[in-house]
Amino acid sequence: MSTTEAPGDRAPDADGPAAAGASPTERCPECRSALVVNERFPTWCPNCEWNLIPPGPAADPLTPRQQRRADRAERRDEAVRRDLRNRSEQVFTLVSEGGSDLRDRATTAAYALAGVVHLVSLTVLLLGLGLVTGLLLPGWPGRILGVIALAVAFQLRPRLGRPARDGLLPRAAAPTLYELVDRVCEAAGAPKVDTIVVDGDWNASFAVLGLRRRRQLTIGLPLWTVLSPQQRVAVLAHEIGHCVNGDNRRGLWTGSALNALVAWYRLTLPDWTRSRSGSLGLIVMIADALANRVLWVLNRTVRALVLLMNRLWLRSGQAAEYRADLLAVRLTSVADTRGTLTALLHRPTFETVLHRQRAVPRRRPRPAGPPRPTCGRRWPRPSAPSRRWRPNAGCGRPPGRTAPWTARTRRPTCGCGCSPPPRPSSTGTRWCWTPAGAR
Repeated sequence: MSTTEAPGDRAPDADGPAAAGASPTERCPECRSALVVNERFPTWCPNCEWNLIPPGPAADPLTPRQQRRADRAERRDEAVRRDLRNRSEQVFTLVSEGGSDLRDRATTAAYALAGVVHLVSLTVLLLGLGLVTGLLLPGWPGRILGVIALAVAFQLRPRLGRPARDGLLPRAAAPTLYELVDRVCEAAGAPKVDTIVVDGDWNASFAVLGLRRRRQLTIGLPLWTVLSPQQRVAVLAHEIGHCVNGDNRRGLWTGSALNALVAWYRLTLPDWTRSRSGSLGLIVMIADALANRVLWVLNRTVRALVLLMNRLWLRSGQAAEYRADLLAVRLTSVADTRGTLTALLHRPTFETVLHRQRAVPRRRPRPAGPPRPTCGRRWPRPSAPSRRWRPNAGCGRPPGRTAPWTARTRRPTCGCGCSPPPRPSSTGTRWCWTPAGAR
């Protein structure tokens, strides 16, 4: 007679297939696909992402007006998610078919916006030079303003990046790794990398930095150690593929403009802590409040430009990532590339395990003392059930008292004054330890 087990009677910590998930017993209400049910986790559909973010606990009842607003906001968010999903699928379809390089009007607008950013930096630089030389406003006030304008132009300069020096791996120190990277570059049709950097991040990246435009590959050592050899090749192919996949975000014109906008955003962040402290004078507090208001307006404007730049590059950036994955598939396999992407998604798990290991208290090793003198005799290994010492076996001395081996038994057990060793030996014998002068 077969018995059925209730869901509540199942052990939550059980191992095996039963704990991993039961057989599909439910259907998705949207796409009608089979779902795997597990009482320990929320049920969601991997095909249409139904119930991926389960609703939170029930809150206080809303008024009809609040309910209508909540419904409109939910429909608007759902429309945004649906539009983003459709755009991503469209880009993936175009890249997989190879029918479009996705150089549309958004890409042209991104190039134009990058030109505006560089034009603003050049204008501030020329203004500062004109004030310092006295061409625009002769006199000391103009020169002081010119120095301030030059300082601002220096802060607004295009950021080309700086190659990392920490963790730099010379070619002579890792010839095999450089040879592997060179072979991947040759297979991908990309120029060879100049330097390789190893850090402790769960990631890998590629960048072209500096005025000399040096190509630098960064490899995260934790991620590198958990990947198989072919998965490591897939990671290298994906990162090096950004040189040949038409990723305009990493170019000199647009990449430096985007980095400059990020620097502008950090420069114009207002500081509200000084005005709230109350330790300043009244005039200084008023001037600081006005400056913070002006900085807030500038910061919001720069933030809008950064979001606009990212929005214009969204479609092209997705296509570049898909092309890099496609190159990794061609050089390795689908399974290896999928395993690499899965490992990249496990970064939160790695950080959790790392924090737990750091929180575990470490025991300090006991200092090793001087070796104790021995009389050269051996004790036979006692049997496991009795665990009692049999003295005088090979010692040739009068029999003494026999005592079980415990942590507190440190008494001599034979006439020569020797005692058993402090810890059982794994060699099958026991040495007879004799204090100094007891022979």
